[in-house]
Amino acid sequence: MKSPNGDGTAIPADETTRQIVRLLAADGRISFSELARQVNLSVPALIARVRKLEAAGVIRGYHADVDPAALGLPIMMYALITCTRSGERRLRKDLGRFPEIVDCHLILGDVSFVIRAAVASVEHAHEFLERLGVYGETRSLTVLDALPLPDLPARAD
Repeated sequence: MKSPNGDGTAIPADETTRQIVRLLAADGRISFSELARQVNLSVPALIARVRKLEAAGVIRGYHADVDPAALGLPIMMYALITCTRSGERRLRKDLGRFPEIVDCHLILGDVSFVIRAAVASVEHAHEFLERLGVYGETRSLTVLDALPLPDLPARAD
């Protein structure tokens, strides 16, 4: 990991650092003492490494993994939007008006945005797509099943 930290030095890309990142990605609530035990570091040494990773932007935050279905939003879908530059700017500004959106990516290619959204029903999906349609042409995909994958991509050596 060659990201510079706050003081301009490089983050060591050793196996211990990679293991810390993997363990935190899998469980952001793991205690420092348990994390230190699993990577064979003292607690102060572990905390210093984690703080450097946070300062360097390698660790950007700690999040709860919320199940949308448990909140009454059992249908996961993708919306693909093709729009003009002005449509892109308007959608960026208006994203807060779409509580269904889980994440949104501006991409290169024929499509402008790939949006992942959680909706309650087919009718809700239809209404959501109609609201998105004011920004450009929409296409949609419905998720049948999410397959489990590791939290981080495998490192290419």
